[in-house]
Amino acid sequence: EPRPPRTRIKVHMPLAASSPRSIALASFMLSIRRRRETVFPDLDVGDLAWNLLLDLYIHHGVERRVSITALCATAGAPTSTALRHVNALIDSGIFTREPDPLDRRRAFVRLAPQVIAALDQGRADQFQRAQTTLRD
Repeated sequence: EPRPPRTRIKVHMPLAASSPRSIALASFMLSIRRRRETVFPDLDVGDLAWNLLLDLYIHHGVERRVSITALCATAGAPTSTALRHVNALIDSGIFTREPDPLDRRRAFVRLAPQVIAALDQGRADQFQRAQTTLRD
C-alpha cells in the first residue's frame, strides 16, 4: 500500500539575541586565534598543531618532559596524524626533538626557546583579558 505524501512544515524561529557574555567569550576566542597568527605569521598552525603546541607549553610550565609517543596519544587525533604534525613542527623549528639517553627507542619533544618566549610575551595580556571576559 503506498504511503501518503509527506507534508513539509516550515517553522520560523525568531533569532534570539545571544547573551553579552557569550558574545564576549566568542570575541575573546577569536582574538586568541588572531594572536596565534601574529605570533606565527609564516606558519599555518591548524587546530591540531595548536593543541600540540599548547600541550607542550603546559608541560614546559610544570617542567615535565614529554615523549613524542605520549604527546601523540593525547592529541585527540589518530596517532599517525598527530605524528605527522609533530614531525612537521620539528622540521619547522617550533618543536625540538631530544633523544632519551636511557632508551634509544624513545625521544622527547619540547618547544623551541623562541616559541616559549613568544607565548610568554602574549600570555599575560591574554590571561588578563580572559579573566575580564569571564567575569562580566
